[in-house]
Amino acid sequence: MIKFKNIIIIFLNIILINSFYPQQKENSSEIVKLYETGVVYIEQSLYFKETDFKNIEIFKDLESKYNVKFINEYILISSGTGFFITNTGYIITNNHVIDKTDLKNARKKILNYLMFELNKKMTEKEFESKYNSIYNDLKNLTEKSEHFYRVIAENKDNYIAEIIKTNSSFDLALMKIEGGKFNFLPLGNIENLNIADQVIAIG
Repeated sequence: MIKFKNIIIIFLNIILINSFYPQQKENSSEIVKLYETGVVYIEQSLYFKETDFKNIEIFKDLESKYNVKFINEYILISSGTGFFITNTGYIITNNHVIDKTDLKNARKKILNYLMFELNKKMTEKEFESKYNSIYNDLKNLTEKSEHFYRVIAENKDNYIAEIIKTNSSFDLALMKIEGGKFNFLPLGNIENLNIADQVIAIG
């Protein structure tokens, strides 16, 4: 088990510092090529199961007509990035990326957003005639659907993650996904850093 440490990250995004790797002679582009697949995309999502829809035919019709996706789909709440720190699936990210203390309010915002988007796509007559059925279903779904953390690695593979440890004071979180051997970014020693050292932002 990896112990969570209070590592202060001063940069807004994923930062790879040249001075961490004094033995390497790669230029910036070569360093990016080496480590870019160690950066991951993280989503907080709600999953809308088909069995939870009461007016399933209406939503099937909406999907067919307006190129929207609801049934058996992950509905995005928020997103951010992180990076692997081991090849076994441990990921460091910011606490605000995975924070769900305001999840109840986020669910309400998703409901309003989905209704707003449908209103733009549907005709006024159709929207008014189906409003109650659509609203009641989406309200139920946004309030009760299961919440997931999803990780997209190497821009293609999707994984469900669990939260191992968080530290809101340092805005850090440790996550874990299962499966495969992952490219990771080795952590350096902050004591080796000097003012004016070159940095590379990845992600």
